Amino acid sequence: MDAGYQRAALADFAEDVRSGCFEVEPLADRHAIVTHELIDRLAGHFLRMLDALHLAFAQAIGVSVVATADRVLARAAEALGFATVTFG
Repeated sequence: MDAGYQRAALADFAEDVRSGCFEVEPLADRHAIVTHELIDRLAGHFLRMLDALHLAFAQAIGVSVVATADRVLARAAEALGFATVTFG
């Protein structure tokens, strides 16, 4: 990825946050604790830490649908009761 493309992508993301398309949530100790618990609870899914962190936040903010291009994350989300939308 060239530097210009990276800057444009970051600028687009920043604008999405400013416009309210995304909400920025602060990382709290409880998120790390739940992340660890999810990795243990879903051991058969072979979750990576950042995927488990995404699911911990999804639970914390009460979303019902997880959208991802990652099949491992999608299966783990479904095991937790989330509806999933997959792409890619």
